[in-house]
Amino acid sequence: MPADELGAVDTPGVSRQPEIVYPSASKPAERRPGVIDPLTAYRLRSVRVAMGASLMILVLLVIYSVLPGRVPMDGLAFYLLVGLAIAGTLMVAFVPWKRFAEENRPAPLLYLYTLWGIVDVGLVSAGVALTGGERSDVYLIYLALCVFLAGASYPRRYRAVLTLMMLAGYLAALASAGWGIAAAPLVLRLGMITVTAISADFLADEITRELRFHQRVTSEADRRAALWSRVAAVGGDAQQGVDQILSDAVDAVVELGFEASNIDVFEDAASTYRVVQPRGVPASFSANLHPVSQGIPALVLRNQGTVVVTNYAEMDAGVPDLQDEGFTTVVGSPLWVDGQLYGVLVGATRLARTVTSEEADTIDLLASRAARALEAARALERQSRAARRFRSLLEGAPDAMIVMDSNARIVEANDEAERLFSYEPDELVGKDVSVLVPERQRHLVQQYKVTYAKSRADIQIGADDEFFAVRKDGTEFLAEVLLGSIDTPEGPLVTVAVRDVTARRDLERHLAHQASHDQLTGLPNRYEFVDRLGSLLARNGSTSDLTTVCFLDVDHFKYINDSRGHRVGDHLVVEIARRLEAVVRPEDLVARFGGDEFAVLARGIGERDRATAYAWRLLSVFDRPFDLDGVDCYISASVGVAFATAADGPHEIMRAADAAMYHAKQTGRARVEVYDEELTARAEERLGVESDLHKALERDELFLVYQPVISIETHEVVGMEALLRWQHPERGLVPPLSFIPVAEETGLILPIGRFVLHEACSQLAEWRARLSDFPDVSIAVNVSSRQLEHDRLVADVTAVLDQTGLPPELLVLEITESFFIRDLPAALRRLGALKSLGLRISLDDFGTGFSSLSSLSRLPIDIVKIDKSFVDGLGTRYDAVIAAVIDVARAFDLQVVAEGIEHEEQLAHLTRIGCGYAQGYYFAKPLMVADLETFVTSPPMPPVDSQEMAEA
Repeated sequence: MPADELGAVDTPGVSRQPEIVYPSASKPAERRPGVIDPLTAYRLRSVRVAMGASLMILVLLVIYSVLPGRVPMDGLAFYLLVGLAIAGTLMVAFVPWKRFAEENRPAPLLYLYTLWGIVDVGLVSAGVALTGGERSDVYLIYLALCVFLAGASYPRRYRAVLTLMMLAGYLAALASAGWGIAAAPLVLRLGMITVTAISADFLADEITRELRFHQRVTSEADRRAALWSRVAAVGGDAQQGVDQILSDAVDAVVELGFEASNIDVFEDAASTYRVVQPRGVPASFSANLHPVSQGIPALVLRNQGTVVVTNYAEMDAGVPDLQDEGFTTVVGSPLWVDGQLYGVLVGATRLARTVTSEEADTIDLLASRAARALEAARALERQSRAARRFRSLLEGAPDAMIVMDSNARIVEANDEAERLFSYEPDELVGKDVSVLVPERQRHLVQQYKVTYAKSRADIQIGADDEFFAVRKDGTEFLAEVLLGSIDTPEGPLVTVAVRDVTARRDLERHLAHQASHDQLTGLPNRYEFVDRLGSLLARNGSTSDLTTVCFLDVDHFKYINDSRGHRVGDHLVVEIARRLEAVVRPEDLVARFGGDEFAVLARGIGERDRATAYAWRLLSVFDRPFDLDGVDCYISASVGVAFATAADGPHEIMRAADAAMYHAKQTGRARVEVYDEELTARAEERLGVESDLHKALERDELFLVYQPVISIETHEVVGMEALLRWQHPERGLVPPLSFIPVAEETGLILPIGRFVLHEACSQLAEWRARLSDFPDVSIAVNVSSRQLEHDRLVADVTAVLDQTGLPPELLVLEITESFFIRDLPAALRRLGALKSLGLRISLDDFGTGFSSLSSLSRLPIDIVKIDKSFVDGLGTRYDAVIAAVIDVARAFDLQVVAEGIEHEEQLAHLTRIGCGYAQGYYFAKPLMVADLETFVTSPPMPPVDSQEMAEA
């Protein structure tokens, strides 16, 4: 835009001297009803003075008329005239001229002026007529006074008319009276009247001019005061909202004398602006968005300050709608809100006029006031939103939330707090927070208040100790409280989050009890027992040797569960717990470790004899039978005793007691064993074997040897038994009896059994594939009860047969009769599944357990192996037993193998009673792979003649 199109450009920080323009005298300012301007007030006061002076002169005329030699020519007419003058003066005096003036009604005042003129002329004329020309001097004085008073009171045109009327009346009266006066006195009197009238006129003009000047100054001051008051009122209350603030600013611009006004608000990153609060602008202009390159906003953006345009109609960048409307003079001032240009306050008029610096400053000030008000409104809105958000957070909080000031006075509380403490809505506000705390704990409130005032850090109360809160009705509850700070415009406040933790603490106590106690019996569990033992050791120190731990395990408890069910087993466990609690001392601790294991912590017993007696006292609870579903059952238990010493930890003591209990079971059960050095050595040995056995599988230290099974009739090898051996790198060859029981107990027998099964089957399959003359011999693999009880055994056997290709009829699984004793139906099902694979089952060590000859008919077996203990007794009554076994086996098509043949005599006896197969050192010791190959493929031994053997 060319520079000459700009009128004045105002920038922030430039001040202007306002130019005062008074209203025109020809157009007096409109007066408000009830307000009398100073000139009118002056005239009314002059009228009051004139009234008083007229009355006094009339009275003086009466007095003057009664003086000697001054009697009027016509007394009656004179006094009548004076009376009428007094009555007329009084009548005019009582006219409500002040009310007419207050109501801005000038007509009664004109009537008053006219009436006075008539009265003045009438009085003068009548006085001259009645007194004659020479005696009219007193009336001349009255006439001069009236002219003077009229000059001070009447407007100029009324003063001139009145003066002429008086002079005309005076001359007419003299003429009617025959003049009677010389020319010189007449000229003098007329001159005096004229001079008095001129003097009064000058005086009245001066007074009127001064009064009007003061009136204009006062009016301008009032106008300015009203204007600045209007400016000050813009944005005076930020709570009135943005729309009202903008509306007030626009209205104030209109009051400055502009025909139209509006605010252009920038949008879209100051690329466009929209018109808000339009006054006097076309609807098409206010309804549309406009680019910032068009109109006054473009100039304001360029100059960053107030602009005045005096030729808007010729602006190249003007808005066509406004140019078509004929707007000429336009003023725009920026609204800076929060450091950003928010919009432009615009005032416009169609009349070409000069915008004074005062008006420009006023619009600039209006824009600044509006901008500050918008900032305040925005801040208030942000505070309001923050307050609403804070209130929403308070109400949305799951806990009771209280806000208090630095004096611990509650200023806010959410609904949850009112419900928690049983107060009505807003009833908590204004109360001291200590009313929510019991009297006995209110000192803590003061302590926390001091602590919080020092650190201003969050404080948690009631998490590690018991802190109570109190409801309105006096009931107390456990509470957890969190103190936090929040900064507000009114100053820092404290937030208090209160949570009723009564139910949670009860649940925690319940869970803690469950975690430390056995659910079935209610006794302390293993963890609680060990913790108590550890605490006792730490507390007693060197005197801890006075504490004894008894570890008790029920004998054959598994049989109870397997035969009677777990419900009966649980009932037995509960009854044992009750009997143990009844027999121990009050200071002793009884715990259940799980299953059928119990432990007793006895304090004050440190001697071996007393500890042993105490343990037997525990076993006395098993002397009486237990009622299991109406059946009296006698149950026994084994007890291990260990002494707690300061040098040992609780876990070492428990291992010692467990080792003693295990030894009690090994030595016959239903007994007490005290842990000693020998048990320590055994336990260490057992632990060493267990540890090394784990490594033996990884290091390939385990291997198999094979002992042939010989046909007694042909002396040919018909089978072989795979036997496990362990070559320890330090201990050498470890006997099977030294590690097989450990493997059974620890569960290592499962991977070891899979190793034996796979190794034996693979070796036999390798022999059959490599050696063409290798006979169809079977391979027997010992299977433990732990393996048979495991569901994986059938899958393992199937997998081995598939991998090696070994015919299943060549595989024999050897089991012991203890497997049948535990659960015969389950054993029959498991063996049936194995036999369905086509393999054979051998019953090992027959006769050493509880099996009877009749059980051979019910068991799914193919081979019966007679134990070495019976073979060693050949030649005695055991011959009949072995013969009976052989007879029964033949009846059921079972093979009989005698184990442990070491002497020729034993072989002769077995031949005589008809045993078909045998194995033992007499034929061959367990052989390595290469030795077995030679043994199997060599010619068989010559058959033994039964008769010769018998005779020998």
